[in-house]
Amino acid sequence: MIIKLDPHFYTQGAIENIAQQFNDYLSVEFTTKEAFCLRISINKKYLSDAPLIMNTFLTNILDLSIQDIMHNER
Repeated sequence: MIIKLDPHFYTQGAIENIAQQFNDYLSVEFTTKEAFCLRISINKKYLSDAPLIMNTFLTNILDLSIQDIMHNER
């Protein structure tokens, strides 16, 4: 699965941090061009939980990106 995230809203640090936390469940290849491009593969033994894993993964990236942005604006 390929997901593109807006680099003006999401932070690279948040993506890298959450990808590290989820490395037992999925693998992420990360590139930057006009957008953060994530190529995500769920590990086979967790495929039955893929929707929950993806939802939690993306929600955590969003939450941490918001925290990063708010912290940097202070």
